[in-house]
Amino acid sequence: MSDSSHSEGKRNLGDPLLPVGLGVHTLMHRWARAALTSLGVAAVIAVYLGVSGGVGEAGPDVRAPFEALSGRIIVQQAVEGYSEAEAYPALSSLLAESDAEAILAMRGADPLTSSSVLFVPLARVASPGEPPAVLAVGIEPGHEVAFLDGLPVGDGQAALSDSMSVILGPRAARYFAGAGACETVMLGAVIELAGAEFEVVGVLEPGTALTDHAVILPLRTAQNLFLRPGVVSAVILHVSDPASAGPVAAAIRERFPGLQVIGGESQGELEEPAPEIESGVVSFFEALKITVLLVAVLMISIVMVISVADQRRQIGILRAMGAGRPLIAGLVLTQAMVLSVAGTLLAWPVYALVMLSLRSVLAEANIEITLADLLPSWARLFVTALLVGGLASLWPAWQAVRVTPLEALRAE
Repeated sequence: MSDSSHSEGKRNLGDPLLPVGLGVHTLMHRWARAALTSLGVAAVIAVYLGVSGGVGEAGPDVRAPFEALSGRIIVQQAVEGYSEAEAYPALSSLLAESDAEAILAMRGADPLTSSSVLFVPLARVASPGEPPAVLAVGIEPGHEVAFLDGLPVGDGQAALSDSMSVILGPRAARYFAGAGACETVMLGAVIELAGAEFEVVGVLEPGTALTDHAVILPLRTAQNLFLRPGVVSAVILHVSDPASAGPVAAAIRERFPGLQVIGGESQGELEEPAPEIESGVVSFFEALKITVLLVAVLMISIVMVISVADQRRQIGILRAMGAGRPLIAGLVLTQAMVLSVAGTLLAWPVYALVMLSLRSVLAEANIEITLADLLPSWARLFVTALLVGGLASLWPAWQAVRVTPLEALRAE
């Protein structure tokens, strides 16, 4: 090699884009391996995206049953196998109306914010432990606050105007819109329940899963419509003085030993989940996310170790030509980055299409998904892909920079 060609080779080896070109060329030469690795990374990243979606919901899901019962005492038939928060509402519970009236008359109960209620499922249960997709809630007119507990209406009023009026939760409003031109039932619309027509006088703001799926109608109308004369599902009590919640709950348990009394232990409220329980659920999801990313790192690392073993002769030649260790490390880093980013680019649109196709199913679980909601995750995912590629290249790069020019001679 002449001095001019030698100096030209030196200048080429000093080109900062040389590792990129060589890395991409090597992957193209072994395109089948690169494609399979990218598909594997795409599958792992898709799992990571799914787990990431669960982290934001984990905390609220732990607290939701307790928030639904906050500040109230619930009396119903006992449900075996469920905690107090999970047992409400007991759809199979039936109390004699005379017993319900006796409970409402207990000393300390606030008659204006307490009521008997009747629960009747109108559609299938979305998932185990969740309320039905649509739940009829019969309640005494003028006592709607017993069930709503201060939840505001988005439109209309929070009071039943007559025997044929209803108040809808936002999910129930969408359910009754069906395949119509509107996405949700509007104020003043007429819906049909068990062959009878009702006017919508209010649509609630989003609240708990229970209120979101509720169709609130007068108790007496519900009893007649669903053939439940003389019975109710539960009694919801508010107490006039929070300090008297415990004695009221104790008195109900003593008088009605066969019934389940939920609440009253802490000023009329269920004891909320301990912070360590809520944080433990979130920590579980976070640990799962890290595990998934480590699987991606391990997968790319294994492929890159094999790739470095295949390229020992070429790396030895580059070292003999004067290539420094940074160039060799950059070559391996480029390949790992390309595999990681390619897999991520494949995973995100597939994940987005799957999530958008499941919008109707997710809506039943009180989860709204739009493309605008998914787009911000792309930037975070791209950064994650670079991190995965960087970590995956560490061990293979260390092996590559240890290759000496003698490796090329041994290969010959």
